Amino acid sequence: MNGLIENKKNPKTWGITQQEMNFADEYVMLYFHSPSIYAGMGVDAAKNAGYEIPVDDNKADVL
Repeated sequence: MNGLIENKKNPKTWGITQQEMNFADEYVMLYFHSPSIYAGMGVDAAKNAGYEIPVDDNKADVL
């Protein structure tokens, strides 16, 4: 399975990993439920979805 969601009936999920789906869910939740839209929403959603976020400025510049 290689971490991919195998759902042949729903083409919208082909090739999307569970972590990517978690990120999308977190981002939508923040977008609609936070008091205001802010610049770091994507980073917060990525942290909540389990992505490793670099905290060193030099590492962030490389990305």
